[in-house]
Amino acid sequence: MDARARARKAVEPLDRGEHRSLRSAALELIRRELVTGHLPPGEPISIRELYLRFGGGQSAIREALCQLVSDGMVIAEDQRGFRASPLSARDLADVTRSRVEIEVIALRDAIANGDTEWEARVVSEFHRLSRLPKVEAGDARFIAPEYKEQHRRFHTELISACTSDWMKRFHATLFDHSERYRELVVAAYADAPLRDVLAEHRELMDAVLERDADRAVKLATAHIEATTANLLKTNKLQ
Repeated sequence: MDARARARKAVEPLDRGEHRSLRSAALELIRRELVTGHLPPGEPISIRELYLRFGGGQSAIREALCQLVSDGMVIAEDQRGFRASPLSARDLADVTRSRVEIEVIALRDAIANGDTEWEARVVSEFHRLSRLPKVEAGDARFIAPEYKEQHRRFHTELISACTSDWMKRFHATLFDHSERYRELVVAAYADAPLRDVLAEHRELMDAVLERDADRAVKLATAHIEATTANLLKTNKLQ
């Protein structure tokens, strides 16, 4: 199933739920659509179409798209509306470099300031991750949604004890950009050299629990850069 076909799959309607506003609910839903490729890179985004699919009001959707412009995931074009930001090898390299720099700082800070409850949460999130299948049952070319969400939770928990809210915000934004590449090139990525990603996550967790900051940042850097190197080898990005 290609990106266009996946974009036609039914998605949940916009619902405020636990969010403070419809705008924040729309922001999370549209961000998810971008990360998973349901809104393909480089293609126009229709506010009306999103409204017809999700409901919730066109103004909330427009405000959410404007926020995503600030995050670099959407491009606003004069008189032409919005489109999903395109992907490129150059941008992937830039995202990777920036993510590594932020992750190194945030991880060192978290290791220095995290308590035993933080350690317990890291272990818990890793355990949940280790129990999930990585790919979709019906199509091994795509990462299972449950795995993607838990993968995010694990990496978020690793730096959650960081004392800088700005660092955590930057980390979340850069993680989203990384996930767009990982999702949208995953069919080709299947032919890349095999990695024991679970073992990489376990080693990273162990280094964090041992409060070995130097080893933890070395492992985190290698983990992020290995994924980027494999994606670039697919030659699917210009």
